[in-house]
Amino acid sequence: MENANEEFSQKREALAAGYSASHRRVEVLSITSYVALETIILYRLAVNFSHGDFLLLVGGSILGFLGADFVSGFLHWAADSWGNVEWPFIGQSLIRTFREHHVDPKSITRHGFIETNGDICLFALPFLFFAVCLRISSPGAYFIESFLAFQCFWGSFTNQIHKWSHQNEVAPIVRALQTARLILPSRRHAIHHTKPFTTDYCITSGLLNGPLGTLRFFWVLEWIVHRITGAIPREDDMGHDAALALARARGIVD
Repeated sequence: MENANEEFSQKREALAAGYSASHRRVEVLSITSYVALETIILYRLAVNFSHGDFLLLVGGSILGFLGADFVSGFLHWAADSWGNVEWPFIGQSLIRTFREHHVDPKSITRHGFIETNGDICLFALPFLFFAVCLRISSPGAYFIESFLAFQCFWGSFTNQIHKWSHQNEVAPIVRALQTARLILPSRRHAIHHTKPFTTDYCITSGLLNGPLGTLRFFWVLEWIVHRITGAIPREDDMGHDAALALARARGIVD
């Protein structure tokens, strides 16, 4: 037991130490760029708005809201299941963050604003650049711009929302949004942190966890990846024997 606790502590410290000063500078630049681009896009939506665009704006905002939840789940599942912290670019920014979180779920509550939100803003930038370059010359283009604007808006708050779900105390407005299921509630997210940690990956609103769970969406993805590549999900994180045993128990591996 003592050796296990020591190994756990060493793993937690190693993952936390992966957050470097150079990566923090990238995060600061990412947040600044995100705010600038999102502001430009919202301005473009406002100046190009007409009464006929109302339903397009509403539809784009709703789908963007749901799209952000789906993307959060997909990235969360991918970071939990595959790869390692040594991978270029996403190793330190995405995989390390989620691996640290599973070793120490409360670690996210100790992260400042930049560390919490910088990476997600970085991942949103390509979509925002595309939206800024998009010429709003048709209803379809207006809808796409609306969708990207609101998906990136909600998506950029995903880690902050995730952080709130782990905090013991939050502001009344945050608690109200959690109760209304507009953002991820703590009680719902606790399901993901129950062994074997293989469900409820969506962490923006969490609304898609139910439908995706019913469809066994992520299980199917793991089965497909294993059949194509032979890779065992969570092998790098758990070790070969433990990951193989879990995959067999879940029917991923024969």
